[in-house]
Amino acid sequence: MALDIAKCGRRTIVLREKATGDVMIRRMSCNQLSCPVCGPVIAARLQLRIKYFSQHERLFFFNTITSKDGIDDLEKTFKKIRKELSSDFTIEGYMRRKKVSYEKALKWYEKKKKKMIDFDIDVELGIYSRKNAIIEVANLKKVYYLGLNVKQKIEFHKKYNHLVDELFPAIHEVNKRDEILHKQLYERILRRFEENEFEDFKFIRVVELHESGQPHYHFLCNRYVSHYLMKKITVEGVSEVYDNAYIVDHAMERNKTLTYDTVDTDIVSFYVSKVTRYVTKETIETFSELEKEGDIAKKLISSSNCIKLFDEKDEEESKYKKLGVYDYQINATSYEVPKVLENSVEDFIKFHSVMLRDQYAIDLLKFSKSLDLDDFINCNYVIHERLIQVSVAEYKNKLSTVFDETDLTKEQLELLKSFVENKITLLLGRAGTGKTYTLVNLLKKLKPNPRTTFILTYTGKASVRIKELLSQHELTEYKPMTVHKACSSNWNSNFLKNEYNNLECEYLIIDEVGMIPRDILMKVLLAVPSYTKIIFAGDDAQLPPVNDSSVIPELEGLDFINTIRLTKVFRSGDTVLELAYKVLNRELIDFRLYDEKQLEKLVLPLVEQGYQILTNTKKMTKKINLIVQANKDKITKCFNDYCYEIGDRVMIIANDSSRRVYNGDTGKIVDYDDKGILIQLDFEDRQVFYRYLDTVNIVPAYAFTVHKSQGSEYENVAVFLESQPKLNTNNLLYTGITRAKKNIKVYVPDEKVLSTMINCVPEPVSNITLNNVFDLVNGILDIKKTSSMG
Repeated sequence: MALDIAKCGRRTIVLREKATGDVMIRRMSCNQLSCPVCGPVIAARLQLRIKYFSQHERLFFFNTITSKDGIDDLEKTFKKIRKELSSDFTIEGYMRRKKVSYEKALKWYEKKKKKMIDFDIDVELGIYSRKNAIIEVANLKKVYYLGLNVKQKIEFHKKYNHLVDELFPAIHEVNKRDEILHKQLYERILRRFEENEFEDFKFIRVVELHESGQPHYHFLCNRYVSHYLMKKITVEGVSEVYDNAYIVDHAMERNKTLTYDTVDTDIVSFYVSKVTRYVTKETIETFSELEKEGDIAKKLISSSNCIKLFDEKDEEESKYKKLGVYDYQINATSYEVPKVLENSVEDFIKFHSVMLRDQYAIDLLKFSKSLDLDDFINCNYVIHERLIQVSVAEYKNKLSTVFDETDLTKEQLELLKSFVENKITLLLGRAGTGKTYTLVNLLKKLKPNPRTTFILTYTGKASVRIKELLSQHELTEYKPMTVHKACSSNWNSNFLKNEYNNLECEYLIIDEVGMIPRDILMKVLLAVPSYTKIIFAGDDAQLPPVNDSSVIPELEGLDFINTIRLTKVFRSGDTVLELAYKVLNRELIDFRLYDEKQLEKLVLPLVEQGYQILTNTKKMTKKINLIVQANKDKITKCFNDYCYEIGDRVMIIANDSSRRVYNGDTGKIVDYDDKGILIQLDFEDRQVFYRYLDTVNIVPAYAFTVHKSQGSEYENVAVFLESQPKLNTNNLLYTGITRAKKNIKVYVPDEKVLSTMINCVPEPVSNITLNNVFDLVNGILDIKKTSSMG
């Protein structure tokens, strides 16, 4: 499916899915690292794979080497390292070379290893002593050296290196006589040698190139490349070693609470991802030029044979049969072709290659960019101004003012009239007031055109809930979907649908709008025409987005938006709702105490009874999931620290359009093989396959955070709360409780955590809101105008 960079995204391929026979059209991409569109996607995918293989092959050593003699000399040096660790410095290699027994080879190996360790202790002692001398000089000069950035450290060394050199010999002599330090260094270096000591040498290597300057090889590997070995292989004055780090040690230096036993894969993966940082624009461009000139035959990124960073064949491609390619650029990532149109697929492609522009939105975005505003201010400004544009624009088609008013409450009737008469309506309602049912009733009564009506949610789970309700009312022609799916989002939330390529939308309903981050809401509003009618729906007591405030109070404060608030609670006598409203009224609720040391005794029975466990922290989530997954050893190749068995419940934590799954979807593992796992999705009659490489986006679903649970409902819920004052708010507790349909249990370490939480209202992230941003920006413009006149 690959093509030239110049044509990336500008051609369309027609595919038939082999399993179902369904036909689809899809934008073609070039899949080249140097492409500005595909490059970031490939780099992100590479980073995930590097993390995966670092975990499973224990690539815990990071090394950097360079050479003044260029890349060919660098390649020779790297080959020598591979040869030493694959053959020369191995028991088997010595046996082959000397034709001796295993016992003799082992004696040679232990003697050689001791020599290397002694050498490395001397080197590390020198490094340690020099650090001591630097810190001492910094203290004399009243400089906090550890707080300096890289540039400041370079300046410090230029200025004070002569003093460091003067102090070093005396400090080094003292350190050489320090038996405790010597023992610590011995244990540290021995541990490095023993990491994968008798395993085959495995690596992932990245080339860093510059137009001027020395090339670098950065590589992760599973074996310790000792100072002794580097000294033996490199040529003084030509080759240099910049990095020779054991990632586990680095993790422990940065976090003093860690031990060798508690450094898990999440922590290590943070460090190994630094390898992909060297795949820079300059490296790619320089590499491409050298390739053209025929000066380079080395791969930009390479690995040992057992590590497959690149697929030999695109797995997605193998699922489809190619039917044809057309020179049209469709206005979304892909479309399913209806059965009745399969014989006129070119016309279908032409129809979907038309891009609708909205000049008001285009002009607004150009103007806001010219102001050079802070991102948060810009987001608020664009949302505010875009809503004004929508509120004053003419309708495209007027809805009928005559509709069946039976079975409607006064508040529900007000919503229907507001939708008919106003461009923008805000529907508010707490748990149990029938918000979603009211929206479904609106569709049933007013019958807006299903083809141009978009019902959007932030999570896939919320879309499924609305879809179920629509189905119950025989309204299957309406298709609720996530914001990201509707706007053809790619991996980093860039939307193909935008001000230049609008959705064909007359009626927009956004459910749970309080969950949506402002930058995403801004993109959605730019992706719909100005003539669109909008309903924002939400619960102002729910959790806001992470690191943001809910837009609901701000929308309610805009005088061009008509607000309808549902107050009648339909689920009377509901114990869950009673608890939720107690929280909103700042009343103490029933709770259970837990002791973290006894967590296992509480968690396992709850899971067996079918309780969904919710937490307020990722740390507690992982702790509980590890308890549930303990002693499972059937499926061991997945990402992170979890092992699974058939029947385990899992959650998908990232959108994936190719699998048609979304962040928050849940399911059950029903099968696995040597390539990956098969998941039966909840609420859908289909299964999805995840290669082990891709299971970074899969986690156990026995526990997850309250944030992750938004948009979902469960029969039984248990909420476990840690003492986290910044996280523990009234909104979080209310949201966690209202996820339950029947039974709710709240666990806290002590009563104070709960009482503090009930009385804690989240503070606004910023004092800049949709309600004051217009005046703020006008003030900025006045200052600029006055300044330019002066």
